[in-house]
Amino acid sequence: MIGCYHTAEEIFGFLCFHQLECLLIAFFCYRLGSMFWIGVTSGLIPTSKHEKAIIDHEYIFYLPFVHAFCSSDSFHRDFSPFFLRHDQDFIWGDDLRADLKVISSFNDNMTDDEKKYYAINFGNYPPPIPESITNILWQKHMKDLIWRIALMGLQFAPNE
Repeated sequence: MIGCYHTAEEIFGFLCFHQLECLLIAFFCYRLGSMFWIGVTSGLIPTSKHEKAIIDHEYIFYLPFVHAFCSSDSFHRDFSPFFLRHDQDFIWGDDLRADLKVISSFNDNMTDDEKKYYAINFGNYPPPIPESITNILWQKHMKDLIWRIALMGLQFAPNE
């Protein structure tokens, strides 16, 4: 390949990393499937016609690919903690819904000039509302926002 100066060690390291990543995802799928079928066969997970356990189970397959997992389903609230990594969070759907209403209110109360200023300086970042779940998780998983807030001195108090 023209213009490619990778050494054998770099290529081998790249392949090993991706093979390891694939093995970890495969092991996650094996663990999730095993736990689900053990739960079904032991009667801990209901499987009646009205229950949607298999669909709920399949939704948890997204876990390896996210920082935050949100659901309003009690099955996910109870089952997902066994599969969350230490750097992942579960958010109850009603809490996120309420938080998004606060963020929407924040945006609705801004003037056009403030919206332009915010768009230029913060882009699609969530507003720095201290109690906001979205803001807290963004700062935890997307550290870039912290220095922007410090530079701009932007603060928001919910009772303003």
